[in-house]
Amino acid sequence: MSETANLALPFIAAAQAQKHVTHNEALLKLDALVQLAVLTRGFSAPPADPEEGARYLIAAPASGDWSGHENSIAACQDGAWNIFAPNPGWRLWIADEERLLVFTNGAWAALDPDITETSKLGISATADDYNRLVVSAPASLFTHSGGGHQLKINKAESVETASLLFQTNWSGRAEMGTAGDDRFRIKVSADGGSWREALTVDGTSGRVSFPAGIGLGSTQIGLAPASSLRMTGLADGEPSSLVVLTNETSGGEGALILLEHQSPDAEATDRFAFADGMPRLLMPGDSIALLYAAEASAWSELASRRFGQGFDVFSDAFVLSNLALLASGTGAGASAGDWLLSDAVHKPRGIIRLGTGSSAAGRSHWGSGGRAILAGQGACLHLVRLAVEALSSDAERFRIIAGWHDGQETGEVSNGVFWDYDESVSPYWRLCVADGGLIAATLSNRLVATEYIWLGIFLNAGCTRADFFSSADGGTWTFHDSLASGLPSAAQTLGFSAGIAKASGEAERCLSIDLQAMRCDGSRGH
Repeated sequence: MSETANLALPFIAAAQAQKHVTHNEALLKLDALVQLAVLTRGFSAPPADPEEGARYLIAAPASGDWSGHENSIAACQDGAWNIFAPNPGWRLWIADEERLLVFTNGAWAALDPDITETSKLGISATADDYNRLVVSAPASLFTHSGGGHQLKINKAESVETASLLFQTNWSGRAEMGTAGDDRFRIKVSADGGSWREALTVDGTSGRVSFPAGIGLGSTQIGLAPASSLRMTGLADGEPSSLVVLTNETSGGEGALILLEHQSPDAEATDRFAFADGMPRLLMPGDSIALLYAAEASAWSELASRRFGQGFDVFSDAFVLSNLALLASGTGAGASAGDWLLSDAVHKPRGIIRLGTGSSAAGRSHWGSGGRAILAGQGACLHLVRLAVEALSSDAERFRIIAGWHDGQETGEVSNGVFWDYDESVSPYWRLCVADGGLIAATLSNRLVATEYIWLGIFLNAGCTRADFFSSADGGTWTFHDSLASGLPSAAQTLGFSAGIAKASGEAERCLSIDLQAMRCDGSRGH
């Protein structure tokens, strides 16, 4: 053997002449390879004026004196280049990168790599195929790198789960996130098996609901939601418990609180039960006294009142008494109606039937006649229960509008906040705002059908936000989007009405209205 097995250092042979040459050759190799460090791995050809002893990791594609020596070490020694091919396991320091490499599988790899992908990682703990990242520590810190920091939890599709789960001794106690759909939910468990949903936030509207009710810390509960809120019940009721619930929102940012009657989204013992089977609507500043009835195991009003008593104007009759009729076109007008009168599901109580007559431009509106409110001078509430008797079609085209607007007399809305059905645009009810003739519309998820529906609008006192809500049966309610731009100016006078206007065709089309109600707090224009 004439050289060493690993570094190929030459041996001095017995009786060899000029032993110093062999010895110096071995020293040069040792000088190049012991404590191996190179200046850079950025060169694929020899530099023009290297310093004596300078070392480089040859980059591809190698050329010049380095040709064919990619991934080898080039050392400038005695004015020439010595090339050293690495063996598996060699370690190399890259000075300009301050990084340590190791030669493995025919290539140099970071010995302290930036982990871009690994199948499992355990920090002071063992990862497995399900929990692929495991950290065992008193705390974990995620901090910013120059600005903010965002923790992302992604799921494949809506029906899957993206959540944070909090456990006690490996048994779930609380969870927050999107589970089963894209609504944000917070739920809790006492045993890790049975779960109760405490809070739900709708992803489309941002509405917050409390499926398990609101716990009673005292006999007075004040709520000040940022936008209108649906309540399904109150938790922890006991016989003879008395609670006063107050809507504490005020000023221009007020909101509506809707207490749902016998909501299926609440535990049976947490629900509200009102004598007329209708919800209660709390405007800013309103309060309601609730008594827990032992026999019904539900919350009822301490002093019961009918649904209609919560409104300034409430019309539910066969006559046109309280409200004005505005109609134009041959035969257009209103009369007592019987649409779905005997329907055991919808159970209408008093019907005004608006008809377009035989004129292609016939129309009929029933409401305040444009003299109801001055926008911006008090929170306003509009509610109507109506039925479209026949859907619009290409042959018989019509439009239905219900809400606050100035279009009763002219037929065209310039300013307002209203529900709209125009089948030429969409088969769904639309949420609309208008300012100076510019109308912006947002689609709801409520499909127009030939049956009764409740449509409501809350307009805050500052005329800066309109909250739309609806119900197919008067029992379960949905808050849709809140519209905060494109609203009419606070100086506009708006009437409230529901009406139908024909655009084409001569066959009469009718709108049946079972109830129309309005309330305006603060200064009124009616």
